[in-house]
Amino acid sequence: MKLNSTIRLERVADWPRTKIVLDSSFGGLAESELESRVRREEDPYVALLAEEDGTCVGMIMFTHVMIPGV
Repeated sequence: MKLNSTIRLERVADWPRTKIVLDSSFGGLAESELESRVRREEDPYVALLAEEDGTCVGMIMFTHVMIPGV
């Protein structure tokens, strides 16, 4: 069986689905609460969503980072 896999930019409409994936993957609310806080407080950020056959199976978020001395 071949799966139809896609990686794309996350949209606001995806947020409830990514919350479900994070909560079930990590067994708690800490990661999805952190993700929500990053969305509110960090600008810019980039979030990518992984789908298989239209089902959200993962996400990754990138934010700006300051590294002292670099």
